[in-house]
Amino acid sequence: MQKLKQKIKNFKLRITVIQGSILNYLNIKPYQKVNTFIVGTQKGGTSALFNYLEKSPEVTGGYKKEIGFFSKEQIFRLGTYWYEKQFSKSKKAAKIFLDASPEYLYHPSVPEKIYDYNPEAKIIILLRNPISRAFSHYNMFKNIHSLPEDKKEILIRKFNKSDGKSMIPLINNEYFPDFMDLIKQEVENVNSLEPSFIRRGYYYEQIKRYIDLFPNEQILILESSTLRENKKATLTNICSFLNISLKFLDHQEYENKHVGKYSEKMRPEEEKYLRDHYKEHNEKLFQLLNKRFDW
Repeated sequence: MQKLKQKIKNFKLRITVIQGSILNYLNIKPYQKVNTFIVGTQKGGTSALFNYLEKSPEVTGGYKKEIGFFSKEQIFRLGTYWYEKQFSKSKKAAKIFLDASPEYLYHPSVPEKIYDYNPEAKIIILLRNPISRAFSHYNMFKNIHSLPEDKKEILIRKFNKSDGKSMIPLINNEYFPDFMDLIKQEVENVNSLEPSFIRRGYYYEQIKRYIDLFPNEQILILESSTLRENKKATLTNICSFLNISLKFLDHQEYENKHVGKYSEKMRPEEEKYLRDHYKEHNEKLFQLLNKRFDW
C-alpha cells in the first residue's frame, strides 16, 4: 500500500512538472510570484515570525513553513509552477506571498536562485548570537537522538531527502557526542557544508551574498532577541518594511513560542571557545552592516 501511494504521488508530481513546462513555454503565469523570503537563520526565530505574519490578511505563507525550494535540488527541479502551487490562494487581500526557509541563508547557491526568480523580492534575515544558536542547534539533534525509535525513524526518512542526511549517523549513535567534541571536529573539517553547528554562525559570508545581489531597501536584517523581547515594536518595523497594515497586530498573542528545552547548560569552557572562535567572524559582520550586536 505504501509503495502504491508513493507511485501515485510520483505520477502526480510528473504531471505537475509537465503542466509547468507547457505553461512556461506558452508564457502563461497562473499563480502569484512569491515576493517575500524569511531566509534565516536556523534557530533564530523564523518560525515565530512566520506564524505572526501569517495572521495578517495581507500575508499568505506556504502550506508548510519550510518549502526549501531553492535549497533542495530535487525540489528545485520540479519548477516554479509546482513551487507557486504550494501557497494558499484563500486570502483575497493577500499581497505578500511568504516563503520562510531558514536554510536559504546558509546555502551558497540560494541568493542567486532567488534573485533570478524574483529580483524585486524582499528579504528578511533574523540573526541570533552564533554561540547560543550553535548550542540550540546541537540540542535539537540531541533531543532527536533521545526520541523513541518510531518517531526517530520518521525524522530519519525526512533527513534522507535533505541536507540532514549527513546527520543520520549522529542520531543513530549509541551515545550522543559531547558538544565540545562536535564543534572542534567541525572547525577542523573545513571542506564540508554539514554538519553546520558552527558554520551557520558565519553570518558575514551568508549575508554578503544577498547584499551583493539585492538593493539595500529590499533587505531587512534584525537580531532575533528584538523579536523575542520587544515583539510588537519589531513586528511594526517588519510590517512597515513589507508595506502592510498594522491592524492585525492588535489581536496578536505575544507569548514566546518554539522555545527549545536543553537537558544541560553550556559549559564555560565551551562558551569561551566559541566566543574566541567567532570574534573575527562577528567583527567582519559588524563592519559589513555598520552596526554591532551584543555578542
